[in-house]
Amino acid sequence: MKIDMLSFTEAGYEMAQTIRNALEERPLLNPGESPRLTVTVSRCNQPLSLGEWTGQMFDQTDALVYVGAAGIAVRAIAPFVKSKVTDPAVVVVDEGGSFAIPVLSGHLGGANDLARAIAERTGATAVITTATDVNHVFAIDAWTRRQGLVIQNTEKIKTISSALLAGETVYIATEWPIAGDAPKGVVVEALNRSVEGEMRPLRVAPHILITNRRDAAKAYPDALIAVPKNVVLGAGCKRNVLPVSFELLLTQLLGELDLLEDAIDAVASIDIKKDEPGLLAFCTVHDWPLITYSAARLKEAEGEFTASFFVRNVTGVDNVCERSASLLSGGPLLKEKTTGNGVTMAAAEKPTALTWNSAPLENYE
Repeated sequence: MKIDMLSFTEAGYEMAQTIRNALEERPLLNPGESPRLTVTVSRCNQPLSLGEWTGQMFDQTDALVYVGAAGIAVRAIAPFVKSKVTDPAVVVVDEGGSFAIPVLSGHLGGANDLARAIAERTGATAVITTATDVNHVFAIDAWTRRQGLVIQNTEKIKTISSALLAGETVYIATEWPIAGDAPKGVVVEALNRSVEGEMRPLRVAPHILITNRRDAAKAYPDALIAVPKNVVLGAGCKRNVLPVSFELLLTQLLGELDLLEDAIDAVASIDIKKDEPGLLAFCTVHDWPLITYSAARLKEAEGEFTASFFVRNVTGVDNVCERSASLLSGGPLLKEKTTGNGVTMAAAEKPTALTWNSAPLENYE
């Protein structure tokens, strides 16, 4: 997680440093987020002006924290605000450290949680104004973010929140069990499949559907679709393969698995491909990290894999895509090696653990 802080005064700069130290000692960690925490502290007009700093940081960070007056911060971010889906979390803390106020992306961006974290660590008071929080009602957007789920149709968030605030019951269908007790107003039903992979009928059409499959999403078009990022791609390729070759094979793989693209979390390969231009471009377009392993590490992967004498002669290991996907995911292969246009690709599923725990996890290491 990347947090960038800006102070308006010298006193604010000292408070920003206090906040940074507190967050670095006890950073927040949600499922699906990088355990790495980067916190920068800057002083207004040293050298960038308020507007220059905000414009530079807004699209490059997970969270902005302004230490100073809330009105100044709001005016600074106003020209850059686009969407609750893409905007970073924005929190304002007064220079005396009395209040931590989330002003943008409270749920999806995590500003509410960040404000609470700052308040808890510094003795400030978190000023939370979102209706679901104030009324102690389940917030689907905050919960999905904490669980590492991606909401495909964010326009449905308002519908779900409005129903819960009105005291109505919301039904969730999920392909994975959710540990703990469901919050008030939420009823959960398992979305089971037959041996052939077909969905079994549900008693009630769900308002929220937790799945990584296209067929389920199509079956319930009125539901909010929350997708776990629980699939890893393993990839291998010849030298100088064009990015389009990866895209074509990805389209084929997604179709064969009936998989939603949002389910893909990362791409794995062998370390000799870490600078392969086509592979890097493919990962960049989709905003997927590329994780690579040595041939020796790939050999340690457990399971049965499609062996290739040619691949072993070139790389030192008999299979790259299946072994790398298996290692990174820690789970079973969903799709064995698929080949096309100089590219090989496989898919594996990470273990998926969901919980009703309403609080973000804390990492004290």
